[in-house]
Amino acid sequence: ITGMSDFLQIERVRKRNAGWVHMSLNVAILVLTAINLYLRWGNPVDAILPWGLVISTVVGTLTSISGWFGAELSYRHKIGVVGSGSRTQP
Repeated sequence: ITGMSDFLQIERVRKRNAGWVHMSLNVAILVLTAINLYLRWGNPVDAILPWGLVISTVVGTLTSISGWFGAELSYRHKIGVVGSGSRTQP
């Protein structure tokens, strides 16, 4: 929720490809996690193999990639970083 709020409120995030990729991956992660929860809701043990494991592996991989793009926003583009830099830089 806070990430989506940042995405919608901070224009510099939307101007960067990394912002769009980071947001899209996080939405995909939430959707896949909801699907995984739905599959496991009735019988959590039987739903683990194979789809629970596959979805969990995909979610873990997407989380790593999304984290990379989030770090790009923070460290390379200085979005969300408090400092003495110029506020007029893109």
